[in-house]
Amino acid sequence: MQFFLNVQNKSALTVALYLLPNALMGVLATFIVAKLLHRVPGHYIYMVSMVAFALGPAFFLGNRPSTTYWALSMPGIALATFGPDMSFAAASIFITSNVPRSYQGSAGSLLVTIQNLSSAIMTSVGDSIAAEVDTLPDGTIGLEGLRAAWWFALAAALTGALITAVAVRIPKEVEKEHVT
Repeated sequence: MQFFLNVQNKSALTVALYLLPNALMGVLATFIVAKLLHRVPGHYIYMVSMVAFALGPAFFLGNRPSTTYWALSMPGIALATFGPDMSFAAASIFITSNVPRSYQGSAGSLLVTIQNLSSAIMTSVGDSIAAEVDTLPDGTIGLEGLRAAWWFALAAALTGALITAVAVRIPKEVEKEHVT
């Protein structure tokens, strides 16, 4: 959003419209996970979600102040949406189907807490990197600072994909009765 508002000088309404692919792709990602989770192991879905996390900053790295939204930003926003939506949907299904019914609410709450906490931590680290690299006199973050944050996000997502590929194993989900 800072790129659109401060570097490209777009209006707040335009930026809000730029984020519409999030809603559409979020629904699509959740639908895809629901169809795939019983066919492929969950760690493959997680690896794909980590690659999707990486695609957002990868597309934004090439942006210039004059780059049109449709050239790089829209595909980056649309593809990056698959990251959190696929990983959250897969984790929700996996966790809630592997605990007794009486603990499903607690398991879901723990998942949401961990997801929000990790998002807040990584966002604040990325923002700190951006501010350290390029803060303009008016206090906003410049394009080079945003690029530094995008590089950090790309590296973090690819590290997550590597960790998932090496250390995470989640079997295919099977339909089962829940223990009460």
